[in-house]
Formats: sequence, C-alpha cells, structure tokens
Amino acid sequence: KHPLLKIAEQQKNIASANTKLEKSRFLPDLSLGYSNGSIRGTGADDIYYPSSRRFGAVVLGIGVPIFTSAQKARVNASILSEKMAENNFQIQKSTVETEYLSAMSRFKTYNETLKYFEESSLPEAKKIRQSSYNQFINGEINYLEWVMLINQVFTLQNNHLDLIRGLNETILQINYLSHQEK
Repeated sequence: KHPLLKIAEQQKNIASANTKLEKSRFLPDLSLGYSNGSIRGTGADDIYYPSSRRFGAVVLGIGVPIFTSAQKARVNASILSEKMAENNFQIQKSTVETEYLSAMSRFKTYNETLKYFEESSLPEAKKIRQSSYNQFINGEINYLEWVMLINQVFTLQNNHLDLIRGLNETILQINYLSHQEK
C-alpha cells in the first residue's frame, strides 16, 4: 500500500487499458448521424420553400478495418508496454521491500549499539571526565594529558549523538517505507 507502489500499479493499469483500446480498434466502427436544416427560396425542383419548412436526414455508417498489419503492430507494442509496466511494478515492489528490510536491520544494529553506549561507554566517559578533572586539580596530570582525556570523552559523546541521529534517520525511513494510504 506504499504510494510508490500505488503509482507503479496505476501505470500498469493504464498500460493494460491501452492494450484493450488498441485491440478494440479491430472491431467494426459504427456511426449514426442526424442532420436538420431549412431552405428559403426556390429549390432545384422549382418549388418555393418557406423558412419554416424543415428538412431532416439520417446517416448510418459501418467501417470495417481491412488493412490490420499496422494495428497489429500497435497492439504488440502495447502488450510490450504492459509487460514493461508489470516489470517496473515488480522492481519497485522488491526495491521497497529490500529498503525496508535493510532499514529494519540498521534499526536493530543502532538499537544494540546505542544500548551498549548507554550502559557501558557513557558511564565510562563520565568516570574518565570526573577522574581527569580531579587528577588535574590535584596536580597528578598536566594540562595536555587532561585535554587528551577530555577529548576522548567528547569523542565518545559525539559518537553517541551520531548513533542517535542515525537511529532517528532509520526510524524516519522505516516510517516512510511502511507508510500506507488510508
């Protein structure tokens, strides 16, 4: 029920209807017409006709296709177009399914990695930050060592934020791919 699949299915239906249209052109063509008019003055038969006198005519016609080779070629082309639309639909369907499965796999990976970060790495980063601050204040490490330790903490926190961004993007993609028209 994804919108892209609905578009591909509609194109498939249009191609099918076009094939039916091309096949219907092999059938005889019927036409019926009616004409109504008046003449004012003397007609070809030397009779005077006033404008209130009306003349009507009915036309009936039947057209039978005789030369059909060009129409057969159009039908064959339309059938090929219908097959191409079906193939495009199947390709679109498998693409959406593959992207959905890939996004679900990424979602699982991001979730597991995020869980690890929140349970292990972030508490470690907090400990590193606190101990490096205490060591720097107490004079146990110099400024350069403190900066290197704080840089490690910032790197872990940035990685954590990158994971959250990736997880959110994956959730958006899953929502897009699983979108259904109501």
